[in-house]
Amino acid sequence: MNAPAAIVGASCHFASAPTLPLADVAVRAPLALLSRHPFFVDRGGMRVRVNAVFDLEPEFSAKRWCTLARAALGELADTLAVQGLLPKRRGSCALWLVLPPGERAGVPADLADRLRLALQDERFGWTKVHTMRGGHAAGVHALRQAAQADGSLGVVLGVDCWGHPHALQWLEEHGLLHGAHALHEARFRPNPYGRVPGEAAAAVAILPGAGRRARWGRTTVSKPAAPPWAMLSGSALAEEGHTWDASTPCLGAGLTRAALGALDAARVPVGAVQHVSTDLNGEPYRTDEFGFTALQLAARLAPGWKRSAHTLVTGDVGSASVVLQTALAAYSMYRERDPRSAVATRLILSTSDDTLRAALALTSAPISVP
Repeated sequence: MNAPAAIVGASCHFASAPTLPLADVAVRAPLALLSRHPFFVDRGGMRVRVNAVFDLEPEFSAKRWCTLARAALGELADTLAVQGLLPKRRGSCALWLVLPPGERAGVPADLADRLRLALQDERFGWTKVHTMRGGHAAGVHALRQAAQADGSLGVVLGVDCWGHPHALQWLEEHGLLHGAHALHEARFRPNPYGRVPGEAAAAVAILPGAGRRARWGRTTVSKPAAPPWAMLSGSALAEEGHTWDASTPCLGAGLTRAALGALDAARVPVGAVQHVSTDLNGEPYRTDEFGFTALQLAARLAPGWKRSAHTLVTGDVGSASVVLQTALAAYSMYRERDPRSAVATRLILSTSDDTLRAALALTSAPISVP
């Protein structure tokens, strides 16, 4: 990243929180809203637990994904309008759409096309819609691209849903479905590990080149009525050879490289990270990965640093994860801003079912408006 980018708005939508302010409360509480799947049963004949926004229907078409995405985009538009940041003319804002791999079980074949049609919001009027596919950490690619764009407002929107029976079956077959019953010593026993399948959409609005060449005014957006929520000051990607199917523990080599790279890019001093956001989802390999990474980052963490995991509330939300983490972190930093305090730093760590590992360093924005 050539210069810090400003996060000027965000939104999200999941089961226990239809808006970002409610999501902030739900994650801090924590408050989850779990239900039994209406028709999918595990090998023991038990209905599995899911984190679903609304009733699960047998069809499971792309319509469900579109409804989630439109809810998040609508909230973001309202937020930007209040701050005077909606584009003044159509065709001045790009959209990065983050979706799971097309070959993943339960992902509609026409998902990308349906979403492009459903998200032609007249309040934005996209110059271009970029589609990025991947796992939990794929959203960092989109966030980095939006932060390095030509200076106009960009929106990154991630959406995912694990509720399709084919997706649940894949999770169960690989031992990744929390609570799924399996036969052990002539008895069915629930899996104490694994993920609770969830669904969510999250969006982040980014203005690149903050403090250098951001376009308040004539061509892109109106002069903002409020300062940025947070600054996206550093990011990094890395590869990890030990994934969920490895036979040995994950020592967090890839995640550590990504975290240190993001902190160095943001020029975060030693002992300055006050909060770490993770996507731990109940799988042992991710717990190992985070534990070893935290040990390697010990010198970079502030005394009394805190950790959060949105998955305790949302369940596992796949490719929407890192966009949701960024939205929650930016909103929390905006809510807690204090001109008398030193610069606050939050580190976002993102793992994945694949080999990609990513990290983002968010720093508090100046209170005064440029």
